[in-house]
Amino acid sequence: VYSAYRRWADSFGLESPLAEYRAAAGDDAAEVLAWEGASKFAVAGEGLAVCDLSSSQLDLDALLRTAFDARRRGDVYSAENR
Repeated sequence: VYSAYRRWADSFGLESPLAEYRAAAGDDAAEVLAWEGASKFAVAGEGLAVCDLSSSQLDLDALLRTAFDARRRGDVYSAENR
């Protein structure tokens, strides 16, 4: 699962990890969502840590609100969104 996350993060979100997460979790949709959620937290943290930029809890909150916003629609991994 880590290699799928790493590939996703290193591709700046273009290479979806969901196939690997589904393979690891089987039919457990809650576990797949948990892996996806954990990945979003980790990516947000990495984004704030790059180049030793100072950031605050407010910055992390803003990134996570965007990542988990229920109004987000569409396949972010589709060719037209790349």
